[in-house]
Amino acid sequence: MGNERLLNWVTVCAGILGLLGVLATLPSGNYVLAYSVAIGTAVAVLNLMALRRMGRRLIASLDPAQPPRGDRARTTGLFLLKIVLVLGGLWLLLKWVPIDALGLLGGLSAVVLAVILGTLFGPPAAQSDEAPRESAP
Repeated sequence: MGNERLLNWVTVCAGILGLLGVLATLPSGNYVLAYSVAIGTAVAVLNLMALRRMGRRLIASLDPAQPPRGDRARTTGLFLLKIVLVLGGLWLLLKWVPIDALGLLGGLSAVVLAVILGTLFGPPAAQSDEAPRESAP
């Protein structure tokens, strides 16, 4: 994929933003808030990495030059399983672990902020070799 540099930049930026969030909450003395931000950032970055990997597999399965192998259905099933596992894991965290919900949300939002920063300041996206398609009237 041509945008690997941008995706790597966003992943690293999200981790750095999460670390800055943890460091910003430590002086308050609220350690539950600090580790909630850390857990939220870890979940968000790992989720982004999983989405990247599964997205590559899904795009590779759409290549007409490759023989069909059934990867599309398997990858779609993994997407659904991942969603269930992430949502279930977050529910379990909120239910059984003494965690600050706003800190968790702040950590989870690190990826969103990293995507915004990536579009503004990140490396330029790769240019496609294909000519632009004209749309039918």
